[in-house]
Amino acid sequence: WARILDALGMDFDGATMEKYFRQNLMSSGIPMEGAGELLSVLGSRFELGVASNGPYEQQVNRLSVAGFVDCFTYFFVSQRIGYSKPDARFFDAALAGINQGRAERGKAPVLPDQVLMVGDSLTSDMDGGIGYGLRTCYYDPAYGGTQGRQVDLVIHSLKELCMLAADEAERYDAEKA
Repeated sequence: WARILDALGMDFDGATMEKYFRQNLMSSGIPMEGAGELLSVLGSRFELGVASNGPYEQQVNRLSVAGFVDCFTYFFVSQRIGYSKPDARFFDAALAGINQGRAERGKAPVLPDQVLMVGDSLTSDMDGGIGYGLRTCYYDPAYGGTQGRQVDLVIHSLKELCMLAADEAERYDAEKA
């Protein structure tokens, strides 16, 4: 913050600015366009999890402020796990959390290729997901491209994923009928 403030010609303490930024980040939760609809569509068919680098309380509080915390079954946050994406140990812990108790409930374990990692970071989300064998969906609103990464899906709006999920659900229902 000190360098940014200096570059802007502002006389303000960088450490104080960092504290102010962190406090406001903790309490912000402005939903992206289409997020509510997407969570409703996906949440009606799948168990959803958060996979995030950062402070646990901050991430959960931001989801709560946005009204989305109840949409998720799992919260995998680097501060609690002890490793950050793209480290495979982050994904080891997340998959172990998803599979905890499944056998006792008579359910088969969830395998990596049955998980869709949706994210906006090529390094932590896409590289981590690809490296772990997850299916990947890159959220690319700026049309920056995948820089050669072999992701499974690229979307430019959350509405695109919502439509894809709805279409997939219809196909699945038709096959079951």
